[in-house]
Amino acid sequence: MTRPTPRGIGVSIAALTCAITGLIWSIPQLLAVAIAASVLMLLAAVLGRGGSAVRWTLSAPQRVSRNDLATVNVTLMADRVHRFGLCLTDPAGGVYPASWVSIPVATIPIPTERRGIVTLGPWRIVRTDPWSLFTRVVGEVDSLDVVVTPRIHAASLAHVPVGLTELRGTQEFGTTTFASLREYVIGDEMRHIHWRSSAKAGTLMTRQYVDVTRPRLDFVLVDDDRAYVDHNEFECAVDLTASLMSLALISGLDVGLVTTAGERARMSRGAVGAGLDLLAIVQPVTTTSEQRLLSLSRDTTIVITGHGETDWWQHIPAAAVSKPDIINIAAQS
Repeated sequence: MTRPTPRGIGVSIAALTCAITGLIWSIPQLLAVAIAASVLMLLAAVLGRGGSAVRWTLSAPQRVSRNDLATVNVTLMADRVHRFGLCLTDPAGGVYPASWVSIPVATIPIPTERRGIVTLGPWRIVRTDPWSLFTRVVGEVDSLDVVVTPRIHAASLAHVPVGLTELRGTQEFGTTTFASLREYVIGDEMRHIHWRSSAKAGTLMTRQYVDVTRPRLDFVLVDDDRAYVDHNEFECAVDLTASLMSLALISGLDVGLVTTAGERARMSRGAVGAGLDLLAIVQPVTTTSEQRLLSLSRDTTIVITGHGETDWWQHIPAAAVSKPDIINIAAQS
């Protein structure tokens, strides 16, 4: 159905006013303006009614990182003579005109200020005449969900302290083997410094070890709001978890992710999707004494927390927190 736009309504009122004034005061110029405006309105109405329903294809990423620039591209397919004047409108009143190169494409920005599942659309495909006097709905585009994940910061195992990559070297729990030399990072153990290579290089060089029999890491994200000073610190902890988890998976390790509220995800080498989906929706909560972190596996465990209260840690089973290979990292905003 073709409807007049606010501009079209204004032109109609102006034409009617000019016609009445011209007839009362016998001013031919106003009558000419009224006739011209009427002809323009008639032509716009005819052009706005032309064409058949518009087909569309939608291109959007499944996941985007927080604060990254991302868009949804809607390609509109119509008859050649009716490709101009197309745009999308959403229920909130947003208007996204289709830029025309070879075919019209409407670009819709994705809000990535916060993590979570963002629902976009549905949109209406609207055709307007060249003067924007009339509009007509010629199609609808379905809504879609986009997962806004934490930011993943670039990192390398060469810049990670040995404590995150060195696992216990007993026959029962697995063995480590020498992989390479790298520059010393604060937190590395002095016993792993290779003094001969350090003398040649002019800087401290550390032996880098990898576990060849038990390549697995467990990450525990503390999502209790008492463990954080503010919400920004919690967001930093989530980003840190995502970055370390992605680094471990890229390095060929199997990864487990668990929150103190009980959410869990398991990922094989290279497949980070399940973990990112979990981290996209995690929010700080207040746990009770009944909501306890289940016993962890015997893998190396990295706990990411904040600088808030720590008394509530007594609710975690002693067998979990007393493991000799638990590494605590405090995120800082």
